[in-house]
Parts: sequence; C-alpha cells; structure tokens
Amino acid sequence: GEGVFKQQSFVCPVCEKSREWAYIASFYARYKEKPICPWCISDGSASQKFDGQFQEDVQDGYIENQEFMDELLHRTPGFSTWNPVAWPILDEDFGIYLGTVGWEEIEDRKLVEKLLEDPFIFQEHQKLKILEFLTKNGNPLGHLFKSLHSERHSIVIDGT
Repeated sequence: GEGVFKQQSFVCPVCEKSREWAYIASFYARYKEKPICPWCISDGSASQKFDGQFQEDVQDGYIENQEFMDELLHRTPGFSTWNPVAWPILDEDFGIYLGTVGWEEIEDRKLVEKLLEDPFIFQEHQKLKILEFLTKNGNPLGHLFKSLHSERHSIVIDGT
C-alpha cells in the first residue's frame, strides 16, 4: 500500500532484528507493538505473535480457497484509509491493490468503462458522477484494484 512503509532504523518486536523499513499502517490486534518489519508481515509471524490481522474486512463474496483468505488477512499489508474498506473480490480471488486514484488517473488508464461495470460502486445512475469527483490525494479518493485473472478492475471510494 501507499505510505504504509517508512524508512527508519528500529528493532522489530517480532523478529528482534535491526531493520530499516517499518510498517506504520493498520494492524488489528488486541496487543500490538509498532512498527513491524515487512519480513515479519510477509512470513505471517507478526500476525501469529500478536494474534492479529492486517485487513479489517473483505467484500461479501465467496472465496473457496481459505489459504487466499489467510494470505490477505495475515500476510498482506493494509493501506491507509479514512473509513473501513472491504478488500474487493474479483474473479473469485482478491484483487491486487494498485493505489489511490482520482478522475484524472482513471481517465489516463482508460478505465472509465471498466469501472462503470463495477457492481460495487453505489447506485447505477450515480456511478459516473461519483467517479468524476475523485481526486488522487484528496477527499474523496478511490482505491483501485485489479483482478489477478483478468482485466477486471474495481474501485473502493473513500473519504470523510
């Protein structure tokens, strides 16, 4: 995710090694220490040690492979949001997080038509108007995802 890692010297509370990159975004656990190194996120040891997860929610949908769910919740860094965001499911798998976008980036990537097909963007008659109001670093903004298996995209709207 964008802005969730920071270059700084610290000792990771999980592996107890000196590290130069720190995860500084959300981690949902009863007891936790920050920062955590990316290596302990990737191998699942941070989630295991603190009995936590990096995603608050996933989109309603059916994920048959529970290893996918485990990877998303316990070994995938989150991203900064104003509101709780459900990670979208695209083609029976979790989408790849591509970053924040606004209307300009959506047009530049030629994604308007693809995103208008996305069933998770509010009501049908409001889709284009909502997308036009998005700004990459503003309020509201969009979190863009892409399918691992096709050219499908999804956008999660976030703002205050």
